[in-house]
Amino acid sequence: MAMYQINYFLKLLKYNLEWLRAYPARIAISISWVVFGFIPQFFFWYIIINSSTSIPYSIKEIAMYFLFSLGLFYNLSHVNRYFREIATGEVITNVIKPISLTNNYLYIFFTRIFINKLPNIIIITIVGCLLLGIKSSILAAIFFTAGLILGSLFFVVLFFTMFWFRNNWGIKHGIDLLVLFSSGTWIPLDLLPKFWAGILNNLPFKLMFYVPGKLYISQFTITWGIIFEYLFWIITLYILARILEYFGLKYYEQLGG
Repeated sequence: MAMYQINYFLKLLKYNLEWLRAYPARIAISISWVVFGFIPQFFFWYIIINSSTSIPYSIKEIAMYFLFSLGLFYNLSHVNRYFREIATGEVITNVIKPISLTNNYLYIFFTRIFINKLPNIIIITIVGCLLLGIKSSILAAIFFTAGLILGSLFFVVLFFTMFWFRNNWGIKHGIDLLVLFSSGTWIPLDLLPKFWAGILNNLPFKLMFYVPGKLYISQFTITWGIIFEYLFWIITLYILARILEYFGLKYYEQLGG
């Protein structure tokens, strides 16, 4: 069973890599989105930093932070097409596989996003090595990958809620906005009012972009506490996904699925 899952995961990686190579324009589009997102953010924060002495970032640091967070940002749009599989009944074809639905969609979501973002990961890591240091850039890439596992599990949890909500666009759009704000992608969490920063620091989304982004610019120190947070949320989301999978399939069968 373990060997099957490893082979299945590797085949998904290969498939998504071939898909990316087959459509090279997607690489250009992915990189161009970094530029379109980065330029307005840079000038916005350039003005703020130059007019304030209380922002704990230099121009270079804020620029590199947003290069990282915007360049590697992902949301449900990367895996949205799979969310209709519950409403259409296609999910049943995955039930008969010798692998749980949780693991199946975790592997699908992770490989899909990882390969899609791979060109950006390589470019941003190289730029970081040249301008910020090799250690911080490599650590940021590693913790971004850990955050991607967490993020993929979160999408799996949301996917299983479609057993009850079906392919609800409003819910998914609201979740995208929540992740965008709560992960520190548009505003670093340490710049928010203390009350809101305290709430968001207790959610898992900061581990997706904010923590790796701060590592990237050497403004974050790795501790056992932060490693425990990653493990805690990965395990918690995995358990929650398995619970939703179990009850979702029971509910689905009762509807004649």
